[in-house]
Order: sequence, then structure tokens, then C-alpha cells
Amino acid sequence: MRDLHTLSGDVASVGLGINDMGDVVGVSIDASGHLRAVLWHDGGMTDLSKVVPSGSTLNTSIRVARSSARPSI
Repeated sequence: MRDLHTLSGDVASVGLGINDMGDVVGVSIDASGHLRAVLWHDGGMTDLSKVVPSGSTLNTSIRVARSSARPSI
């Protein structure tokens, strides 16, 4: 088990699924109980609501989030 932390300012997080590459999807929760979808990839957390267009499929969402989570080379 691993602590995945939370988004800045949030109080809790929950991992909901993991793929074969170790990417974890879940939610980060603020003090008011509002949820934000997140992706943990290579030790970093991405707020999916900031990088994924509304109405995207799950596969598209993960692909977009993973590409935005990678550091620039």
C-alpha cells in the first residue's frame, strides 16, 4: 500500500482503480466534500478536471492526463 497524498488544499483522497502500468485513478476531496478526479502517474498527481475536455471517454481522459503529467524533455 502507498500513500498517494491529495491535491493542494484537499483533506483526503481515494484510489479507485489501477492499470497494469501502475497508473491510479481516483478522487481528491476538499474540506467541503467536493470531489476532483485525479490520476497518479510516475509519482505525480494530475487534476483531471484541468486537463481533460468535458464529455471525454475514460481512455481519452487517461491518455490526455498521462501526457500532461510527463515532465518536458
